[in-house]
Amino acid sequence: MEFRTISGTAGRVEQLAFAPNNRFLAGTSFNEELLIWDIITGEVIHTAVAGSGRGLIFSKSAEELFYIGEDSDIQVYNVKTKTTATFSKMYTMDFVADVNNEVIYTLDHLGNMFKISM
Repeated sequence: MEFRTISGTAGRVEQLAFAPNNRFLAGTSFNEELLIWDIITGEVIHTAVAGSGRGLIFSKSAEELFYIGEDSDIQVYNVKTKTTATFSKMYTMDFVADVNNEVIYTLDHLGNMFKISM
């Protein structure tokens, strides 16, 4: 087993998510920062403001990362095109996926569940 130290954030890490292809690692910190690392090189490939620092999940293809933005809306970062878009302005709390990570759901602040990805 090999261990690697990755760097890039000045804040304490709050949440981590591995891409299903094990190529990328995304993390949020308490200073409202989102970072995505290339696991092979250890380099940060993307940074953004991540609101409260909770809620991130990769799509099954590992091409998209859904995360909660600074206004508690849903942001999606495309790893291939290196673009970010607002997926929804819904106030969201967290993400969950089915067992095979094929369908992603979000939970709003009232506990309602909505399907956001297939």
